[in-house]
Amino acid sequence: MIRILKIWALMFLLLTVTCHDEKVPIQQGEKTDQIIVKFDAKTQRSEIDSIADELGLTFVKKIPELDLFVYRIPNSSNIHTIIDSCRSLPEVGYAEPDYRVRTFDSE
Repeated sequence: MIRILKIWALMFLLLTVTCHDEKVPIQQGEKTDQIIVKFDAKTQRSEIDSIADELGLTFVKKIPELDLFVYRIPNSSNIHTIIDSCRSLPEVGYAEPDYRVRTFDSE
């Protein structure tokens, strides 16, 4: 849990530092058709792939620095249902929607 908080704090700090200039406000994030999943460190890649297949998820990429997986959800699925399914699994540390955040120049 502490590691998750550290990751979120780091991401917040990076976003704050990179977008601190008043000329670059942050637009409200919009949900995408993707989710970010953090698996328990002991979970084997074969188990991860099996879980993704069972949920109908399509692998997009891995963020190795944070040990996160990004998946695309099926078009017919509800993102909240998929996230709840992921969170209910003991192999999953957390699962969140992947938000698209944009910056823009207000001038």
